[in-house]
Amino acid sequence: KETLHPLIIAGNKGRVEIVDLLLNSKPEYFHKEIPNLLDISIKYNHEKLLTYLVINHYDKICNVLKNKVPAIINRVDNCQGLLFYLMNGGKITVSQKLLIGCISKSYTDLFRFCYDKFNYHGVNDEDLIKQCLHYNDIDILNYLIIDNKCKVCPIKFSSYFLKKRTY
Repeated sequence: KETLHPLIIAGNKGRVEIVDLLLNSKPEYFHKEIPNLLDISIKYNHEKLLTYLVINHYDKICNVLKNKVPAIINRVDNCQGLLFYLMNGGKITVSQKLLIGCISKSYTDLFRFCYDKFNYHGVNDEDLIKQCLHYNDIDILNYLIIDNKCKVCPIKFSSYFLKKRTY
């Protein structure tokens, strides 16, 4: 079923200028749709719309945004800058899903920032190494093993590594 709501139509098309105009013209009418715009921005990979909503309307999406971080990192391309913004502002916290998302998208700088700043050292390092092998992220793997001296059982490492082999 197609919606005729102008804000939703503009959101579906990723038209940030129109969304901004509508939200500023009748705030009492359109503000209730902001959480829906957040979902649309993630679903349709509208990074500019997502950034606009986070920067300009954080107060209206803060309760749902924390649960959307894994979806954002996995669905929205080039969201590393937005995630840095959210982390620096203390608007989201580091989780295992966030770190694995950084590995899957090869966001090495964000991974290092999260891992170091929030003292994630030693917490599920073995799983992070396993994910690095799964996603072929050598930079983060080297960072974990060489720079942070993360320990992994050699037998498990070999098992993870061999699971990646293709015949």
